[in-house]
Formats: sequence, structure tokens, C-alpha cells
Amino acid sequence: MALTRPERQRRTLDLQLLSSPLTPVERRIAEVLMRDYPQAALLRADEVARAASTSPASVGRLAVKLGYANYRDMQAALAVEMRRRVVSPRQRLETAALGRRRRPQEVLQETVNVSIGNAQSVLEFVDGKQVEELVAALSRPDRHKVFVAGSNKAGLVAAYFALQLAQIRSGVCLL
Repeated sequence: MALTRPERQRRTLDLQLLSSPLTPVERRIAEVLMRDYPQAALLRADEVARAASTSPASVGRLAVKLGYANYRDMQAALAVEMRRRVVSPRQRLETAALGRRRRPQEVLQETVNVSIGNAQSVLEFVDGKQVEELVAALSRPDRHKVFVAGSNKAGLVAAYFALQLAQIRSGVCLL
């Protein structure tokens, strides 16, 4: 069975962690990194250490053991991977390629392919059980109001979500 690109990337970190025997402290750090993979790139060494009930120095030692110069280098590698997974709208809509103008159909096909890839990568960051709990809580027809808000960029998404949610329950308020 072929692995998808995100699965291969995760497998790479899994193999890095499994290729060396880990001490109990290193195993706890590894569990924190894998549980929050690849968002762990956003955590400082002290945050990883706190979550693993150890010291920031132990986090740094594990990074060195995995072949990085230090935790910051490992963190940078994880950040690059995170950026690689999600493509911005601007990148999706670039129309010039290799010095030639692409046909609209090519741009459309690429945009659809990238959007599908982005949507699939979201699944890696979502806990299915939490989604089920959230859906159950939001679909209860109780008297509690549900407030929906979005930033300037996400306002349209928030409005659409509020519209959809209002079809299955009352008390939905768009802020």
C-alpha cells in the first residue's frame, strides 16, 4: 500500500524516533511531539518539556540524538514541513509557469488539485472524537445560544457556518 505524502512525512519522524533507543524521558518527549505533529513546530522547548514533565535541556538532547544541531533546528525542520503541507491561495492562483502563460483550464485543474490536497491535510490536524463531540453538542436542540464569529478573512466562512447551523437548530447568532 502506497503512503500519501503526509503519511510518508509522519513516517519519517516515526522512523527517526524509532531508530534510536529512547530513555523513558525521551519517550515522553517523543510522545508529545508525535501527538502534536507537526504543530509541535510551534511549541518552544520549555512548552514541550512541560507537556512531557521534563526539562528543556532533555528536549534539546533528544533533538541532537535525532541528528539535529539543537531543538531550534528540529523545530525549523518541522515548521518547513508544516508550510509545505498547506498552500496559500496566492500560490494556488499563480498563472505564470516556466515563462509561459497557462490556460485557464490548467489553472482551474491545479487549483482543484491543491484544494483537495489542502482539505486532506486538514484531516491530519483533526481529532475525529472531538469532531463527533462538537457535532453532538452543536446539534442539541437546547435553549443555549451558539455564537459564531470570524475574523476579516474568515467572516464569510463564519457566516456560511452560521447559516448552515441555523438550519438544524435555533439560537444561532452571527457576531
